[in-house]
Amino acid sequence: MNNAIKWGAIMGVALIVMNLILYVAGLAGPGSTAGAIIAFILNYVISIGAMVMGVKAFKSANDGYLSFGQGLGQSVLIGLVGGLISGIYAYIFMTYIDPSAMDALREGAMAGAGDASEDQEALVDTIIKILTSPVTLILLYSFMKVCLGLIAGLAIGAIMKNERPYGASNETL
Repeated sequence: MNNAIKWGAIMGVALIVMNLILYVAGLAGPGSTAGAIIAFILNYVISIGAMVMGVKAFKSANDGYLSFGQGLGQSVLIGLVGGLISGIYAYIFMTYIDPSAMDALREGAMAGAGDASEDQEALVDTIIKILTSPVTLILLYSFMKVCLGLIAGLAIGAIMKNERPYGASNETL
């Protein structure tokens, strides 16, 4: 568990740093297609990279042995911790650092609604408020990273697995 917390924290902090760099460089905003593509790619590279490195560290701590389930479990836990940290940061960013990001999100959703009636606009606004509440943001980010951990963990666990021979010592587990 300590390994997952460590690598999940590394993932979360790296994602925060990436987001802040893109924000300062002016590449993080609703009108920046290039920034969105860069953020999308870096998000997955950082997240999957942290999962691979975390599973590798777990394997090293276990004398080079790793079961498929351990690799999968570590990836999911790393994703959960990284998602929690990213979600908390997203809330802080949209509430305190750049509240206009929330307004731009709302305007984009309203523009996507097209010729909506006042009732429909009110419904869209209500949905956006729910989806951008602190608890929902944290849960959504965590869920997305857990799903990524599950999908990436299947590959990571299968590639990195090295089963402990039957009867070998299990002291480091």
